[in-house]
Amino acid sequence: MLFALSRISDEGNAGVWKENWISTVDTVQNRRNNPQQGYGTLANLFAELTAAFTTTTSVQETMHKVKSLKMGNSSANEHTAQFKSLVNRADLATTGEAILIDFYHASLAPWLIERIYQGEVPNTLAQWKARAILLDHNKQLAVSFTGGG
Repeated sequence: MLFALSRISDEGNAGVWKENWISTVDTVQNRRNNPQQGYGTLANLFAELTAAFTTTTSVQETMHKVKSLKMGNSSANEHTAQFKSLVNRADLATTGEAILIDFYHASLAPWLIERIYQGEVPNTLAQWKARAILLDHNKQLAVSFTGGG
């Protein structure tokens, strides 16, 4: 256990986490009065370390992916599914409709945004998704009939 702790940097966020972890364990187990008491299992240390850094990093990375998501060559249906998946993974579902609409709007292809604004502008995220999927589907259908772009 002590070897594993010695391998964790004393610098930056890892160092702060390490100091807090040792301090908490010392307080909880009252190691000062009972030095024979250990720091627990290596598995517990790794679980706590993973929870401290992985969860935050994963949410932050997913948030970044939501903010930088672009439709590209995907269909609106595929794009919307990816957007929904990222929103769920980043735990943004309860963030607020206006913010999610803004993220979704920013992720759409420019031609699709132009088409949406040519009609009645959607008010909800569900309406934005439905309109984007419908317009993209109609465009793909028209291309299949005309053979053009």
